[in-house]
Amino acid sequence: MGFDERFLRVLPPLNIGGQIIKRYHLNARDAELAPEVVKEAEAFLPQLLPDRGVATPASFLILHQGEEAYYVNLYTWVWDGIVLECHVAIKGNLPILEGATELTKIDQPWAAHIWELPMVTYERSAWVRHMLKQIPDLDAYLSDSMPSGPVGAN
Repeated sequence: MGFDERFLRVLPPLNIGGQIIKRYHLNARDAELAPEVVKEAEAFLPQLLPDRGVATPASFLILHQGEEAYYVNLYTWVWDGIVLECHVAIKGNLPILEGATELTKIDQPWAAHIWELPMVTYERSAWVRHMLKQIPDLDAYLSDSMPSGPVGAN
């Protein structure tokens, strides 16, 4: 398998039941994600949210269209904002799905594809910059996103 950059687009945050979700769309091709993929993934997000008792009010989503499947990776800061929890759902032609044709939450200890790690790293830094201060600034965190463009080579 060779390594090619992927293409990142940043969208405005969503609010799902009081949980604010920053959105990153990542695609193997330099194109917008298909509207039906986005709609299905966003409708599935409530199933990926952690228990509100441990979660902070902000999460970030990496919706990743790969070659064989698409991945819905929802990351939420928990335990007073010092632990990053990840829940993943997949739809596509992958052996782990055992023939499932619908978006499926997986129970694997996966954190991120190699192309998703730049967003995870960026979000960690943004979280520290804005939320782990004496006076947390949620608005500043929500407005601080990795820029759109090619991703993965650096």
